[in-house]
Amino acid sequence: MMREMFDLSLKNSELVDLKLSLRISELLTLMIEEKQSDRKTQRTLHKADIERARAFIDAQFSQALDIATIAKSVSISKYYFIKLFKELLGQTPYDYLTEVRINTSKRLLFESEMSMSEVAKEVGYQDQNNFIKLFKKRTGMTPLKFRTKARAQL
Repeated sequence: MMREMFDLSLKNSELVDLKLSLRISELLTLMIEEKQSDRKTQRTLHKADIERARAFIDAQFSQALDIATIAKSVSISKYYFIKLFKELLGQTPYDYLTEVRINTSKRLLFESEMSMSEVAKEVGYQDQNNFIKLFKKRTGMTPLKFRTKARAQL
C-alpha cells in the first residue's frame, strides 16, 4: 500500500491528491483495526491469568491480601490487573475478595458458634470492627443480626 501511494505521488493527475487521501484513510483504518485486534487477543491471553488470580483469591482470602500481591501472583502490573479483572469479571478484584470473605463469613456465622472476632480473623480481617462495618455495608445487617435471622429461618 505504501508503494502504491508512492507511485501515485509521482503521477501528474488532477485526482492524485484525492487518491492519496483515500489510500491514507485506508491505511489508517487498517492500523486501527489491527490495534483493536491486538487488544482483543491480549485480553483473551490474560483471561487465563485472571482466572488464576480468582483461584488465588479463593484459596488465600483468609490471609492478609492486597491487590498488588494478587496481581504479582499472575505477573501483571497492579493497575492493568485491576482494569483486566473488571473488564473480564465485571467487578474489581477488591470487590471480589470482599464478596468471597463476606460469603464465607455468612456460612461460618450460620454453621458455627465462632465469635465475631474469630469469624473476622478466619476470613482475613484482623480488626473485628472493620469486619462488622463492612459486613453491614454489604448485607444491610450486622453479623450478629444475620446469624440470628438465618438461624430463625430454620
